[in-house]
Amino acid sequence: MKSSVKNDYSAYRRAAQFLRVMSDPQTLQESQNLSMFLATQNKMRDMLKQAMQEIAGYEDLLCDVVSLAVYMYENKMYLLPLEKHMLVKVMGFGLFLLDGKEITIYKLDQRKKINLSKIDKIFKQLEVVPLFGDMQIAPFNYVRTSPNFDSSKWPLCTSNQISSQANLLANLDTMRDEHDRYISELARHSNEVITTQRELTRTDEENRELTDLAQRGLQLLSSWNVKILELYSWKLLHPTDQHQNKNCPSTAEEYERVCCLSVCLSICLSVIRLLRFFKDPVIMSYISCMTLYLVLKIYFWKYLYCQLFFLHQNQVWYLDLDQLQNQIPNLVLM
Repeated sequence: MKSSVKNDYSAYRRAAQFLRVMSDPQTLQESQNLSMFLATQNKMRDMLKQAMQEIAGYEDLLCDVVSLAVYMYENKMYLLPLEKHMLVKVMGFGLFLLDGKEITIYKLDQRKKINLSKIDKIFKQLEVVPLFGDMQIAPFNYVRTSPNFDSSKWPLCTSNQISSQANLLANLDTMRDEHDRYISELARHSNEVITTQRELTRTDEENRELTDLAQRGLQLLSSWNVKILELYSWKLLHPTDQHQNKNCPSTAEEYERVCCLSVCLSICLSVIRLLRFFKDPVIMSYISCMTLYLVLKIYFWKYLYCQLFFLHQNQVWYLDLDQLQNQIPNLVLM
């Protein structure tokens, strides 16, 4: 709960008492209940966990949700940074809801319901994610505050090694290689469009290839963008000090230690190089040339994909009808 909400409500109560608008006993009781709710930390989270533990088989559903989030994260089945960060937050909060007195996440790991080693690696790769506005959250804190926390099961998250999230320089070469490979592939298709004029002779497989090309381009732009966002989020929760930066004065405020003193020249240059990938004139020229062409081919492939999907669903439906018709005589005889 943000302290501003508590401060605002305290100011409202003082004004209401001064104006004597809370003379009704029912209003006073509601005000006291709200005050106790705001004063109790994590009230909504604990009530949700308590209510879910009363549902039979809730752990099976949560294990499937956590495992699905891990699978989608590992296979990069997301596009926007918000989707990526949501998967990590689902893992952390899901483990918190699973861990209790009768059921522990470590027993579920032994039964192969979840894979804690994969989650440990993910939490180390992404220590901090945006929560709302300028608020950040560390997903591993959900696990750390669980009742059965065991640090030996989390060797990466409990180590003193700095996360790769804070090291933008280490990822710059890889991003440059991805940028160069995508430009070469985009140039090849652009030359085909300009020189051979094959708009009406594309096969379904070629339309699928162009759709994948456009999707990879959006994923690349999103991955470059998320690197800057994740670095910014990590810096907000890890302000510098005099040991890390000798130029940091002892009287510096926390926000100053985050925004001004924790960013060195090498990081600034890396961010500028990364922003250059977004504004690359070569990519922009190719995209402006192929935009309408790619949109048309994507529509063709989406239309074919929908046809194949509905055809498959109808086949399953017809098979179910055939099986039901075969069972009708047996049902009548019974």
